[in-house]
Amino acid sequence: MKIAVTGAGGFIGSALTQMLIGEGHDVLPLSRNELSDPDFSSVETVIHCAALAHRTGAERPDADTFDAVNHRLAVELAANAKAAGVGRFVFVSTIYTIAGNPLPLTPDMPLKPRDDYGRAKAKAEADLREINGIEIVIARPVLVYGPGARANLKALVKLCDSGLPLPFGLADNRRSLVSLENVARALTFLSVAPAEKVAGRVFHLAEPQPRSTKELVTKLRAALGKPVRLAPVPPVFMRLLLSAAGKSGLYDQLYGDLVADSSSLTEAGFDYLPGDRQLEAMARGPV
Repeated sequence: MKIAVTGAGGFIGSALTQMLIGEGHDVLPLSRNELSDPDFSSVETVIHCAALAHRTGAERPDADTFDAVNHRLAVELAANAKAAGVGRFVFVSTIYTIAGNPLPLTPDMPLKPRDDYGRAKAKAEADLREINGIEIVIARPVLVYGPGARANLKALVKLCDSGLPLPFGLADNRRSLVSLENVARALTFLSVAPAEKVAGRVFHLAEPQPRSTKELVTKLRAALGKPVRLAPVPPVFMRLLLSAAGKSGLYDQLYGDLVADSSSLTEAGFDYLPGDRQLEAMARGPV
């Protein structure tokens, strides 16, 4: 099958491209600067990974920049794919399109984003569902870990590698995660699965068992050969400390819950692989 992958040089796109090639597919890799006039002739499926990443702080793009890349570009590409006769468009969205709903997050919940990144992706989802004449499949990954992970996960690995005592002994939160390998496998599955199983549907990419920050740090330190050394600091103290430092968002990521129900994907026929090997690879990669 000929499959176009946008954002093929990115974190998810590069892993997906390698997997598709390994499974014998003819892959058309497209970087973000090649998307103004893509040639989708003879392409059967487009997997749209290209996007501006979720960021916080000074590096965060403004709302219009997020909208241009994560919303308008996605809809434009889907329209171009339809005009070229492409049969399926797989949109890599985000769990943050519905993050304002009660937990656990399910695919049928209303769109309820909480920031500009989520709003742009949510608008893309809504507009894509209005397109007829091409199968639309929406994939919402949770936080993705694995070799090459950046931003907060990269910082956490570096912190674990320091060997310093860390204040996560009471961080028993529940957070859905998914390995890069499982994301690539899931997107491959969604690109080739029978239409009756996936077309017109939304799927969460999240491993069945949520992890706590305490568990995550314990496994990372074991992979790094470091002593665990977790101090039992009360979360309420960490909330006050991080809030005073202007890092309330970091508290939510380290101590907050975010659980996504991915049972619809397994019911469609997908099986998740255990993620510990990818955690170890992330820990042992360059920091």
